[in-house]
Amino acid sequence: MDAITISPNRTFCSKQQMSWNPAISCRPLDKTQMQCKGKDGIYTNLPIIPGSFAAWTIDVSHFLKSPFALQANDDLVCRIRSHNVNGWSSWSNENTSKLPDCGNGQLNAREL
Repeated sequence: MDAITISPNRTFCSKQQMSWNPAISCRPLDKTQMQCKGKDGIYTNLPIIPGSFAAWTIDVSHFLKSPFALQANDDLVCRIRSHNVNGWSSWSNENTSKLPDCGNGQLNAREL
């Protein structure tokens, strides 16, 4: 599976766009799992993504809280895998993006 692409949302500073190419499979995909690293370097599961979606916009504030405890300008490192009746694919390679700094080193509270 290809690495996930992590990019800033063009409309809201406090959002990150996650996108990926779904795994190629002869059987339909029924869910996708994403993990991102926290400040401690340990991967944590994000909510399961149903079906074969290939993009997700997530609020950056999710990564500022436990268990991630990241801050503006920290690296956001994530990976992804897909599932079907045959089981889980292998994890994608990691991809890294910077958490946005929406001014003064903090996320803009009006956007959260």
